[in-house]
Amino acid sequence: GVTIAGDAPQTLRGVQLSNGTVRIPSASGVEATLVIGPGVPDIVSLATILARQGETLSLVIRGSNFRNVVEVLAEPASGLVFGQSPTVAADGSQVTVGLFIPADAPLGGRVIRVRTRSGITSSVAAPANTFTVFPP
Repeated sequence: GVTIAGDAPQTLRGVQLSNGTVRIPSASGVEATLVIGPGVPDIVSLATILARQGETLSLVIRGSNFRNVVEVLAEPASGLVFGQSPTVAADGSQVTVGLFIPADAPLGGRVIRVRTRSGITSSVAAPANTFTVFPP
């Protein structure tokens, strides 16, 4: 196993395997690398948990490890249109993204997810990550 210190710098590292004092070359012949990142993102709350068809709002997602956001998405995706440029708090604890709900958006709940370069939040519906669309 590999143990990484909690305060290890977040960077790209070369990896070398050995058997005692004998170095084991990688199968591909290319040096293996490991990216040390902030950890998998996690949602603890949504500032807005419901909205009406036809509304436009700012969705605030609170949690951890949101640095390097790639995208904000919903499952199922139908009926929610997210802005292209989410804003992330400097400490990585919050993401704010524009959200448009078309007038014909399907009603009901959706799981909000945040994808970063380190991973993606859970797809399991919970009160902390569920957003609901209801009629006007």
